[in-house]
Amino acid sequence: MSAQKSDYATIREKHMTISLDQVQHLADMLSPLDQVRLIEHLSRQIAPALVERPGAPATPHGEDAWARLEQLRTELAALPAERLASEQLAADRAERQANLEGSGRVQH
Repeated sequence: MSAQKSDYATIREKHMTISLDQVQHLADMLSPLDQVRLIEHLSRQIAPALVERPGAPATPHGEDAWARLEQLRTELAALPAERLASEQLAADRAERQANLEGSGRVQH
């Protein structure tokens, strides 16, 4: 079991050396759907810390972010549950290409 603890300690040390820039770069490489999942995961982790800060100013910007997160959750829930990853990737690529070309239309 000491080997497992050692492996865990090594993995933990490696995770602790990851910079915010590296995380942001990796997040940029995610599909929009996975970015929403990441936001949801992070919001669950930080929500208790925000609640524990009495007297923290409530900013409209923060409220807008939570409203946007709720909207993204609703949109995520409306996605087809059995869509293949390859279909999602193809749709994401088509959407990105349309955005780059400025057409605004996505063809599936």
